[in-house]
Amino acid sequence: MMKYTAISIGPIYPTVLQAKSTKAFWAVSYLFSYIMKNMLRELNLPVEQFVVPYFDEDDLSNDHYPVTGLFHDQFIVEGTPDVHGVFDTVVQELADAMARDLKVDQNQVREYCKSYFNLHVISGIELDEDTLEDSIIHSISPLIDTAELTNRINPLGNETYLQNFLEMRPEKGKAGSKYNYLHRKAFQYRNFPSTAEIATEELRTKKESFYASAVEKYLQDENVDGQLEFYRTVRAELERSKHSRYRKYLKHYAIVEADGDGFGNFIKTLAERDRKKPLANGEKRMDRFSKNTLQFSRAATILINGGNREKGTDKEGEISFPLKLRGHAVYAGGDDLLFFSSVAYSTFDEAGKLTQQETIFDLIEAIDAVFDQYFTHDPVFGPIIEETPVSMSYGIAISYYKFPLAEAKELSHKALADIAKKTPKQSPLKNRVVLEFRGHSGDQFTLNLRKHPTGKIYQAFRKLSHSVVNDSNYINSLMPTLEKNIGTFYGIGSTKSTTGGVSNEELRNSKWDHFFKENFNESVHTTGSGENKQLIPFLRHLKAVFQAVYSESPIPSELDSKQEDAQNHNLENWQTISGMLKFISFIHNKDN
Repeated sequence: MMKYTAISIGPIYPTVLQAKSTKAFWAVSYLFSYIMKNMLRELNLPVEQFVVPYFDEDDLSNDHYPVTGLFHDQFIVEGTPDVHGVFDTVVQELADAMARDLKVDQNQVREYCKSYFNLHVISGIELDEDTLEDSIIHSISPLIDTAELTNRINPLGNETYLQNFLEMRPEKGKAGSKYNYLHRKAFQYRNFPSTAEIATEELRTKKESFYASAVEKYLQDENVDGQLEFYRTVRAELERSKHSRYRKYLKHYAIVEADGDGFGNFIKTLAERDRKKPLANGEKRMDRFSKNTLQFSRAATILINGGNREKGTDKEGEISFPLKLRGHAVYAGGDDLLFFSSVAYSTFDEAGKLTQQETIFDLIEAIDAVFDQYFTHDPVFGPIIEETPVSMSYGIAISYYKFPLAEAKELSHKALADIAKKTPKQSPLKNRVVLEFRGHSGDQFTLNLRKHPTGKIYQAFRKLSHSVVNDSNYINSLMPTLEKNIGTFYGIGSTKSTTGGVSNEELRNSKWDHFFKENFNESVHTTGSGENKQLIPFLRHLKAVFQAVYSESPIPSELDSKQEDAQNHNLENWQTISGMLKFISFIHNKDN
């Protein structure tokens, strides 16, 4: 029998609730990753002895790579090491660093941290030596999850040492100073940005000198008056510029949560194949999975942070970032990601016309490409994934930069956990992206899309979102015509072919052709004349969206369902399309 020890550290959720700013939000994630990493350092055990997490020696020695939390709040290790002593040492070192930053009594902070931070340990768990690795994880994880429910009450809970530490600001008048000890450990060149900085990230590259000066002058103190003055200055600068325009999205930012789909069954399959049919080269599939998962976390972090994190590289070399839009990673642990991001990035020509627009969906597509690199296209995993599919689902919350951060985080979690990850039983794979929008004026909408390779709707939406529109009011002008024709959509969507050789979809598509030709025939909607007259690209892509939605989500026959159900289905289809249009209109609209 082999003996194992499982531990969990906390309390995570109560600590998250203390974060009021982006820097504190990042610091909470990094804090527990920092504690875990230093515990692994102090234990000084062979990496092969750990069941989870997977890591190598370099991960323990490099403090600055990759400026995000990579270590989970749990580990399982062979044997019965003295984890209590190690935990106490690491927490005391953290407490001393907090006391130095806060300039308060060291002993008081030590007592506070000793009381506040929790360590849950289950030691001496005995399992058979031939127990599959995935069975070890599934046998032990529920035990430690249960132990986490017994968090002790902190007798020093009225103290605010941790919140004060998390929310520390740079020293006034001291250029290059950092927020706190954690920022000094993680960031070599700059601090974690505020919501206003994240929202206006595109200006960092377009107007580097101006932007740096405005941030330094107005955003360092993180007060409302400074933020207002920052935006007044930015607006005035953009109104003088030929290559930029002041858009509404510059006052909004995105929080994105991502989680892998189907990994439980996938891990079980890998472990079974390791036992029944080992690889010829002796490599264990589970070991390869752990290594690829860590590499995915690293590569995704670098990608999110802008392609190379201050010249950072992953184990395979420098990551090339194909997009101008970038984000800021908060947590990257295995198949779990959490990051902030700009909503869009616009490029204009010399005449001030929009030529290209990237959005948060482009960044998600790039992360999916990295995911495919380490999983779907992996020569060992690819054939298995065809039988036991895995993917990534995303929850996006787009919020006004002044909105409470905790509410935005809750919204992104709802989008992921309550919508994206809850799909009909007949759906074999979630693979979804769900966007929840909450605007300054109370505007709100939800967009729920299934991604490729099976998602016709998602592909049509992606083409529509890349279609350039220079009149910022054009998309809004389409809505009255479309909304008054919802009944017509039902008629077209429920069309059934009675002619041999013509499918329902072909007949519906021809009716969509007719609808767009009849309702959008004015010059503002078309190009060319005579036989060469056709819809402008945006409307051609919008027509393709209608065709895809009513093809992938057809209205059920009245023979198979009540008319009310069919009508509701039609409304759901329209809500999907209107959600797309609202998002695209938002990223095109000027701020009044």
